[in-house]
Amino acid sequence: MSLSYFTRIPISQKINFFDESEISHILRYFPLIGLLIAISSFLVFYISHIFLGITNEIAIILSVIFSTLITGALHEDGLADSADGFGGGYGDKEKILQIMKDSRIGSYGALALIFSQLLKFYSLKTISLPSSAPSSSYSSSSLSLEHLFFALIVAHTLSRLMVFIYIFDNKNINNNNFNQQRPNSKSQSVTASANLKDFLIAIFITITALTCLGIFTKFSLIALAASITFILFIYIFIKRFVNKRLVGYGYTGDVLGAIQQIMEITIYIIISSTLIIKN
Repeated sequence: MSLSYFTRIPISQKINFFDESEISHILRYFPLIGLLIAISSFLVFYISHIFLGITNEIAIILSVIFSTLITGALHEDGLADSADGFGGGYGDKEKILQIMKDSRIGSYGALALIFSQLLKFYSLKTISLPSSAPSSSYSSSSLSLEHLFFALIVAHTLSRLMVFIYIFDNKNINNNNFNQQRPNSKSQSVTASANLKDFLIAIFITITALTCLGIFTKFSLIALAASITFILFIYIFIKRFVNKRLVGYGYTGDVLGAIQQIMEITIYIIISSTLIIKN
C-alpha cells in the first residue's frame, strides 16, 4: 500500500487514497520506501556505469531520473508548487495557498526544479568520483561506489524521516474557506492517521537501515553526524519560515514534498563537502 502511494510501482490491490481507514499508518514505512528507492537508484548507476560502460556523469543523470520517475515526481512537484506559492504569494496566506493548488508551474517553481536537479547532479558526481586518499583495503573505485551508496541511503531515508517529524510536529492545514475550495486531499488523509506508534516505527526503520549501512560499508560517521546536524538546523528554519507565512494554516502536501527535496539535497551537499575536506 505504501509502495502504491509513494511510488509508481503498480500493485494489484485497488486503494481509495481518500479513505483514512484504507491508508492508515502508511507513513510508518516512508523511510523504508526511501531505502528501496536509494538501493534501486544505486543499481541504476552501477549497471549503467560498471556493466554498460556509460560515463560517470550520464550514469548519475540516469540515476536521478530514475528516482524522480519512480515516485512520479511527487516530491519535486511539491517543491515547485511551494516555490511558486511562497515566491509569488508575497506573504499573503490566501494567495500562497491558491498558487500552490494551481497545477500550472511558474517562474519560481521552474527555477527551483532546475537548481535542485543541478545540485543533485553535481553533489552526486562529486561523491561518485574515485577518492584520491590512499586506502589499504579498498581501491579508489570501490570507495567511490561505497560513498555513493552511503549518500543515497542516508539522503533518501533521513529526508523522509524528517518529513514525518514535520508532520508529527505541526498541525495540518485547517482553513474552512480553503478546504471548501479543495476537498480533503490525499496528503490530508494520510497525515491525519499518523500517530506516535507510526512515528517510532519510522525511526526504528531509519536507525536499522543506517546500522546495516555501517556494517556492510565503509561508514562515515563524520558525514552522517554533519548531515544530521545540518538538516536539523534547516528543519528549524523551514518550520519558522512556513509558520510565519502560513500562520494558523499549518502545512500542505506541497510543503512536505519541498521538505523532502531540500533535506535530500542538503545531505548530498554535506556528504560531498566532507569527502572534499577529507581528501
